[in-house]
Amino acid sequence: MIGAGYVDWKKLLQPIAQDLELDIDQEHDLISIAQYHLNEKQNRSGLNRVLIEQLSPGHAPTDNQRILARLPIKTYWATNYDKLIEDCSRLQGRFRMLNIPSIT
Repeated sequence: MIGAGYVDWKKLLQPIAQDLELDIDQEHDLISIAQYHLNEKQNRSGLNRVLIEQLSPGHAPTDNQRILARLPIKTYWATNYDKLIEDCSRLQGRFRMLNIPSIT
C-alpha cells in the first residue's frame, strides 16, 4: 500500500527494467517486464532481491487499515503482499489465519 510507504508496481520493477536497459516510463505491461527478466537471466534471484528489498516489513499501518480492522468483516481478500491489515486485525483480537492451498 503506497499510503503506508510501499512502492507501486512501476517503482517496484524499476531496477528490473534498468537491468534490462528498458525505460520503465515507456513500458505499460509491467508483468511482462518481470517475465522478460526471468527469461533473460534464467533465474529469479534479481526479482527475489527486489521483492525482498521493497516489500520487507517495517511500514506502519495507515488510518484506513486501522478502520478496516475494526469493522465486522470476517474475510479480507487482498492483492498485495503487505501484512498491515493482518497486523491491525491482530491488535483488535480479530485475526485468524486461513490455510488456503496454493494453485499450481
